[in-house]
Amino acid sequence: MPKADAIVNLPGLTVLRTEIGNPTIVEVKPTYRRICCPSCQSINLRKKARITRRVQHESIGRRTCLLIIHAHKFCCKDCGRYFNQRINGVTPGFKGSQKLKEQLFDLHVKGVSHSDIAKDQKLSHSTLTRWFNECYELEGSKYANRHCPTIM
Repeated sequence: MPKADAIVNLPGLTVLRTEIGNPTIVEVKPTYRRICCPSCQSINLRKKARITRRVQHESIGRRTCLLIIHAHKFCCKDCGRYFNQRINGVTPGFKGSQKLKEQLFDLHVKGVSHSDIAKDQKLSHSTLTRWFNECYELEGSKYANRHCPTIM
């Protein structure tokens, strides 16, 4: 991964432009070579349009970061389904990256209050609660199938 792309810390994205400020704006584009239809796994696709997603990303220092992702909308020639290009680390329909969720969860675990995080990141209390619950479930699933000795 080139040094310029390491700013984003998401694999498969190339940095096009950065604008320093608060928030720091980073324009990126995906570099995936092979894209397939999510429903039928076909690679027989047609580009329909170009889309732009605005996603909050993990902070760089004390500055918030906004990713502007330039991706494509595709039409599958086999099943006829339309879909947007998937981005690693960015869940479809969410306005925050997985790295942002992890960063805010770490702050929460270290004792920073909900209201302070919400005020700094300009997010609602409900969104933070939903993200923290997802992170708690993910942490819990790591330990769910661990072997526990019966005799100590």
